[in-house]
Amino acid sequence: MLCSTDEQDERYIELKGSDISHAIKQLRSTIIQLGGSPNNRHSYIICTKVAPMITTTIQKAKIEFKKKYNSDLTVQEGVLDVYL
Repeated sequence: MLCSTDEQDERYIELKGSDISHAIKQLRSTIIQLGGSPNNRHSYIICTKVAPMITTTIQKAKIEFKKKYNSDLTVQEGVLDVYL
């Protein structure tokens, strides 16, 4: 987890091989345990391989994260560049 100095931004990052479902569970748990009430919350899963059959799970998780945790969820294979 990364926080801005004014604690208004939270970024959650999970690095995985290909177990996206496990990464989603870990992000949920971390947000519940450590999350404050920021204006901007973003979650990222960076993996080495995204299996095509997991895409429905990712789509559902993106909706859940937005509604339940006020967080965008980005799943990226390989390198992810984020500009603040």
